[in-house]
Amino acid sequence: MARTATYEEREIDEAIRLVSSAKTIQQLREGQAILIPALTGASMDTTARILGVGRNQVCVMRREFREHGGTTFDDKDLRGGRHRELLSLEEEKSFLAP
Repeated sequence: MARTATYEEREIDEAIRLVSSAKTIQQLREGQAILIPALTGASMDTTARILGVGRNQVCVMRREFREHGGTTFDDKDLRGGRHRELLSLEEEKSFLAP
C-alpha cells in the first residue's frame, strides 16, 4: 500500500491563497494539486483525474510547490513567447522595415 502524504498547515494555507488569487489555469491546478489530497484524502490518481492531468504531473506540481514555498508559475506563464530570440523586438522591426 502506498504511503499517505502529509501536509503542513503552512502548505495548505499557501495553496488556499494561491487558488483564491490564481490568474492562470496552471496556478489554479498547482494549488489544487495540494488541496485536493490534503483536504479529501484523495489518491494521486484521483487527483490527476480531477485536474485533467497525468499522475506524474501531479507529483511534479506538488514537488515544485514544496521546493519553492508556493507557486512556481507566479504571473509569468512559461509556455510560448520568444525564448530563442536573437534580436529585440525593436531591432527586428528595424531589420524587417526595408
